[in-house]
Amino acid sequence: MSRELFGIPILGLVDWNPAGLAILCTFKYGSIGMGLEAFRYACNVKWLGLRKDDIEKLVPEESLVPLKQRDHQIAKSLLSSEVLQDNYKEELALMVENERRAEIEALYFHGYDFLGKFLARKIVQMDYI
Repeated sequence: MSRELFGIPILGLVDWNPAGLAILCTFKYGSIGMGLEAFRYACNVKWLGLRKDDIEKLVPEESLVPLKQRDHQIAKSLLSSEVLQDNYKEELALMVENERRAEIEALYFHGYDFLGKFLARKIVQMDYI
């Protein structure tokens, strides 16, 4: 996979939950199952989508879903990773601390056209990590 495409960032749109972050990390760092080949296929993907500030401002409490046991297992595994960057760890720790997760579809609370506008704003403002 390309590490950079003509200077255009590679963005990953994932849910605000441990599984979403795990998917993003698979693209960013490669899969354990790939062994030494992992780095070869990894790319410098950036996290686009819901993060803690968005959750606080835009996602209603009733749209937040309790973490499941599997979420806790994934979070524990990710938090023990030495390669996980600090801002990803902060997001994950907040999910665990609050016992909540959110899907990107929670933004439909603001209308069906809101998600497209939300993503466009984040891309233009380079609001991804």
